[in-house]
Amino acid sequence: MDSFNGRIAFLTGGAGGISLAIAVALARQGVSIALADMAADRLAAAAEKIAQEGGKVFAVALDVSDFPAWERALDAAEAVLGPVSILINGAGIGGGGNVAQDDPARWRRVLEINALGTFHGCRAVLARMQAHGGEGHIVNVASLSGLRSNPGMASYDASKFAVVGLSDALRQELAGTPIGLSVVYPGMTRTRFVSNSRSILEGATGSPISADSGVGNILAAGMDPNKVAERVLRGIAASEYHIFTHADWKPAIQSVFDERIAAFGENADPDYHEDIAALQTRIAHTQLAAKPRG
Repeated sequence: MDSFNGRIAFLTGGAGGISLAIAVALARQGVSIALADMAADRLAAAAEKIAQEGGKVFAVALDVSDFPAWERALDAAEAVLGPVSILINGAGIGGGGNVAQDDPARWRRVLEINALGTFHGCRAVLARMQAHGGEGHIVNVASLSGLRSNPGMASYDASKFAVVGLSDALRQELAGTPIGLSVVYPGMTRTRFVSNSRSILEGATGSPISADSGVGNILAAGMDPNKVAERVLRGIAASEYHIFTHADWKPAIQSVFDERIAAFGENADPDYHEDIAALQTRIAHTQLAAKPRG
């Protein structure tokens, strides 16, 4: 993306954390900001923070798991600010629990917000970007947990793996278009992620969720979200697809992929062989041919 100045950005999870830090950084670059979040009380304070930076800001309540609500929120934001050309899919919650004991309602809510919400954002905003024409950029905030799982975090890990998979497919669909795409893989970042997640999940399950002071304490010592935001803006400006913010995790991520590659052996059927390049081309052409016209 050549320039930020004068653009309109729509950010989910904008009431705090990484999304708010990105919003502040964008506002300082002359971007008008539409902040969306479920937390109306914190959303107002976040919008005021943007206004204090001298940025134009519009705040709108949004549950990202509700697709019709996306359309209403975007209509309202674009009526005030103009066409959105930057989307930050930053809304996300965590849900800890071992698979054998985890609450299905909690699992569902984590996937609804993190995975389905990201799809909803891409689906709703892409259609508008394509209709408006010109350059645009989408940022999907995944996590290092979208590349490497951790025990007791299966719902969160699964949701972030889904974000990475969605993004990898979308990257190919956007190839050759003026709409860029980035995936951000943050590590531990100093936010209220744990307490905010707990509040949302208690509403989803109808029962209290015990505090996880261990994870909360780790996040309290995490990276400054403003540093994460600065790295994200550099990545957008450079049209980077993968944006890593916590370099110390590289060996741990490398080990995941090394193990999988090492596990490759011979075909289950030694007489069966595939021309992978030709197969991928055929799949791509089949999908393009199946797209509705008009």
